Amino acid sequence: MKSLGLKDKPKSLHEIKTAIAKREVRLSPALEKVARQALERPEIVAFESAAEIANRCSVSTTALTRLARCFGFSTFREMKKVFQDNLRSGSARFATQAPKTVRSVQPG
Repeated sequence: MKSLGLKDKPKSLHEIKTAIAKREVRLSPALEKVARQALERPEIVAFESAAEIANRCSVSTTALTRLARCFGFSTFREMKKVFQDNLRSGSARFATQAPKTVRSVQPG
């Protein structure tokens, strides 16, 4: 599967998420499942092995390479580095923090 509509490789998780949301890439159901898992838990992609990720998502390691190529990366390792860099820099907080509910406390 080729990258469709992406001129440059994403440099952040936000850019990957945006590309998916804008349907700039076409993903098979299996690759969509992996992408969803990756965005919900980016630490998995950043720090687990390809075999562990593939097993977790019930896909082959080849599917991870295909996913990376959909975003214009040459290898899964290249895409993995984006996840690692973003987690290290803290710019992936939007993907790892659950929405917070503010509770007001009534004096009682």
